[in-house]
Amino acid sequence: MNANLLKGNIMKTKKLWILAVMIIVTIILNGCDSDSSEETAQEKKKHKIAEEVQRLCSQYDAVTDWKQRIGEKAFGQHTYTIEVENALIRTDGRPILFYGVADDIVKESDKYVVYWSTGFASLLRGSGAILDLAFGRDFRFVLDCTPSQVEKIMDNSVSTFDDYAVIAQISKVEKIRFKLEGNGGSYEDVSVNLEIANIFIAKGKCLDLLLVSDEWTDDKNNK
Repeated sequence: MNANLLKGNIMKTKKLWILAVMIIVTIILNGCDSDSSEETAQEKKKHKIAEEVQRLCSQYDAVTDWKQRIGEKAFGQHTYTIEVENALIRTDGRPILFYGVADDIVKESDKYVVYWSTGFASLLRGSGAILDLAFGRDFRFVLDCTPSQVEKIMDNSVSTFDDYAVIAQISKVEKIRFKLEGNGGSYEDVSVNLEIANIFIAKGKCLDLLLVSDEWTDDKNNK
């Protein structure tokens, strides 16, 4: 009787272990499926955004590789204003695409002016922004915008990882000649140096823009 009871307990224990293993495997598989579905949803979202940006570029025949026209620079080499002008102000009249964040909006008499800079999301996108940062080259944009474009910007609260795909017609490029650099540790002992800047200001007109966001939806971009 004791042998049969022991054998029964062993069989019962085996069944419990098998059941436990099956439950664990099911949880793991469901977790993998969940991660896979989330990844698929994220990939679909990115693909949708890429399609919308491509549609925007096709609509305006916008140039997307304008930074390649400027050319690569070795460390310490200067980028000249004429190089940036040739890349941004094309003889065929085509506008350009850039990614950026709206730093400020100003109303000047009968028009709105929006100031754009490179956002954190642009650095992650790998659109040449990291290389620009490494060599101290910075591109800023000052664009005339329509009231509806300004309204779209103001209605959309953006996060650190959001920026805009902007189609711009550039008419003028300027370079900031100098910038102030502070040295020193304490507030009482700070020296200020005048350094040569490598910041380019491109002025023109915003033709269209599209919010590129992790929380991107059709409704958000069609406001």
